[in-house]
Amino acid sequence: MHSNNTGENIVKAFKVVYSTLENVQNLIFFLQSKAKEKGDYISCVDGFVRFSGDTNYFGWAYSSFILIFKQKPDTKAENSGPCCTFYIAEINLHDNNEALLTIARFDYDVRIVRGWGSDRFSTGDRWRLFDPLYKDLISYEKDGPYEIGYVKKENEKKADKDYWGLRRVTKRSFPLMDITADNACDIVFGGFDELAKIEVQK
Repeated sequence: MHSNNTGENIVKAFKVVYSTLENVQNLIFFLQSKAKEKGDYISCVDGFVRFSGDTNYFGWAYSSFILIFKQKPDTKAENSGPCCTFYIAEINLHDNNEALLTIARFDYDVRIVRGWGSDRFSTGDRWRLFDPLYKDLISYEKDGPYEIGYVKKENEKKADKDYWGLRRVTKRSFPLMDITADNACDIVFGGFDELAKIEVQK
């Protein structure tokens, strides 16, 4: 039997959820506006990439929000390597022990993605970015504050077919509660700059 205050607790819980989502929205808008202002990174989607299914309850409330960026064509990384590279910032409220902001560099086989533009992604492509971060497609190893992962040999054909020739992901995570308006740009865009310097395995 439910206690008399169960309904009240549900209402309070949803107020917390909506307040959290409002803060996430503010962070997304802030990062996208700063990207335009700074000009070093181009946003590849309007808004964010998200889980697009609504056939069960898990799709009724977003918990992962992915922003995708590409360096401006005239911005030269110290080591561009043999790959086409995109950068993401993921806000995740659910899949870890705490809410995290993860920045990552996705390196693709240039032979497969040649000619891609910043409009290549759509909001429904979340799984193509989420899976490499969290599922068994890639084998990760720690390297200081980073996790560097390469597509497993047995998964290369799947990566070519379903993940557009993804070869490597380098990522770093931060507690979301530590992100403020004062440090968000340094963590995200400064973090992208640092990710761009990391050597690509030949």
